[in-house]
Amino acid sequence: MVLFIIIAAFIALVVLYVMSIEFPAIAPQLSSALDALVYYMGQAMDIVWLFVPKAITLTLMTLAIAIEVIVMGYKFIMWILRKIPVAGID
Repeated sequence: MVLFIIIAAFIALVVLYVMSIEFPAIAPQLSSALDALVYYMGQAMDIVWLFVPKAITLTLMTLAIAIEVIVMGYKFIMWILRKIPVAGID
């Protein structure tokens, strides 16, 4: 019970510290550029959906993103394993 109280107090302190961080505001130019990018991407997807059904497009996009995440994860793990001299991975 005492351990639970100590862990809860530690978590509360960490949360309080993280919540007290004040991030600077985003520059208006960056915000407007991001809004324009999202708008143009939405317009491009509307054009794609004229030729390919929306369900197929979303499924294939999800599959492509998942494959890319797996490849990046594999490269990251291999990069870490190459740093271990005893492993002998080139």
